[in-house]
Amino acid sequence: MEDLEKFQNYADAKYASYTMMNTMRSLRHLIKEGVDLNNRESFKNWILKMKRKGVIDKTLNIYIKAYNRYLEWKGEEKIKPYKEMKPFKTARATEEDYKKQIDACYGYTEIRNKLMIDLLFKTGIRYRELINIRLEDIKEDTLIVRRKGQKIREVYLPRSVRDLLKEYLKIRKAKPGNNFLFVNYYGDQLTYAGGRQTLHEIAKRAGVHFSPHIAGRFYARKLYQEGYDIEKIRLLLGHEKLDTTKTYLKWIKRMQLTSLERGTSIFYI
Repeated sequence: MEDLEKFQNYADAKYASYTMMNTMRSLRHLIKEGVDLNNRESFKNWILKMKRKGVIDKTLNIYIKAYNRYLEWKGEEKIKPYKEMKPFKTARATEEDYKKQIDACYGYTEIRNKLMIDLLFKTGIRYRELINIRLEDIKEDTLIVRRKGQKIREVYLPRSVRDLLKEYLKIRKAKPGNNFLFVNYYGDQLTYAGGRQTLHEIAKRAGVHFSPHIAGRFYARKLYQEGYDIEKIRLLLGHEKLDTTKTYLKWIKRMQLTSLERGTSIFYI
């Protein structure tokens, strides 16, 4: 545990806060499972045991990445992660996909989940930015989002998002001192993994393929359709390089819009 504390002091200055939070959570879980962090074979044996139990490679790689940061601090060679199967990719999300996911939200987390989906589709923020929104980041009609390395930018909140946000804040139940916007059943911050799992379950119920990255591309396409030039889109998406924005839009000239997409934009509903 002493080495773990030393590692944390080292890594706090190197990694973003959300990276450190998830890394320390993974390392503490490994210790709880009986893994000796200073023994590579101990860690490898635990990984193989989890593999035999049917734990998927994507989950195991979360622990491997966390342990590799620890090995990097010790100056040791990293462990190679599992080669994950590439997920099935769709070219784009449609407004129908968005609406299906909204309709698939229900239960005591309905408003929270709708707000998460709305923010991804209607502001183009990244998932990590979404999960780390704090109450003090919310302004009257804008939102401060925190990027990797604690860089910040301001995004506009459409009226429909602001209305949903107000509704969620009325029912949000958080533990004292927890100022993160999105919380779980116990009032703690909604974790990175927990939020991802929630969004994937909603997409599965809705019968659509979804990722936050796809939502960002959807937002970029809608801005383009609204008449925004590529430089303005770059700024709204928070891209540092214009080439990144171009990859979001490179196929739009080939795309034939459906009659649904020619209808009313969801941004200003």
